[in-house]
Parts: sequence; structure tokens; C-alpha cells
Amino acid sequence: MELNKVFISVNLTKDPELRYLPSGIALCVLNIASNRNFKKGDEWQTEVTFIKVNVWDSQGEICAEQLQKGQPLIVEGRIDMNTWEKDGVKKSELFITAHTVKFILKPQKKENNGMPEPCGDNVDNENLPF
Repeated sequence: MELNKVFISVNLTKDPELRYLPSGIALCVLNIASNRNFKKGDEWQTEVTFIKVNVWDSQGEICAEQLQKGQPLIVEGRIDMNTWEKDGVKKSELFITAHTVKFILKPQKKENNGMPEPCGDNVDNENLPF
């Protein structure tokens, strides 16, 4: 039995990139970073992994409209791989194909009486894994 499922809590490293395929299907590319903190000797270290996420169709359009650099979110999807050849050299790239993107509430400035506002229509705090 094989299982290819990813749940990751991350931050966007730059604004989403939205484009349309010739067929008219929307593709939004999210560039995210996941941090891993660990202790090496007496000092704490941080290792950062940068990952590309593809979000398709209307969900991709919503991500492009609502998200911005630095935004925290949770991505649920699968790991995929692109392969190609350039100048006779085979290359490959791992990425996540998103099934679901959950926007996490981002604290707002005190102008809103300290109350955070949702960052997207699909915020579902009941189902967050933490």
C-alpha cells in the first residue's frame, strides 16, 4: 500500500503567482518555507526548507486574491515531481500539489480594536490540527 499525503503549516516567502494555461485553467504557484529548529551542542539552529506548491482552478484564484508574502497557512496535498531535460542534462523538481489550502488568521493592527480578521473565505479554525 502506498500513501502520498502531506500536511504542512508554513509561511509564504513571496506573493502568489497566478497564471492561466491555454485551456483557461488557473494555476497559482505558492512559494513557502518550513522551518525546523534543533539543538546543536548548546545552541539552537534553524534549518529552512523552501517548497513550491501548485494550487489549481478556483482555489488557486482565491489564493492569488487573498494571500500575500508572510501569510501563514496550512497546505494539504500530495508530493509530485516534474522532470525535464535542458542542454542534455536531466533535471527534476519536487513540489506539492495542493488539495486544500487553509488560511490562518493573521493578527491585525490595533486599529480594529485588536480583533483579527479572516485572511480568506475558507478559514476553518475548527479543523486546524493544533
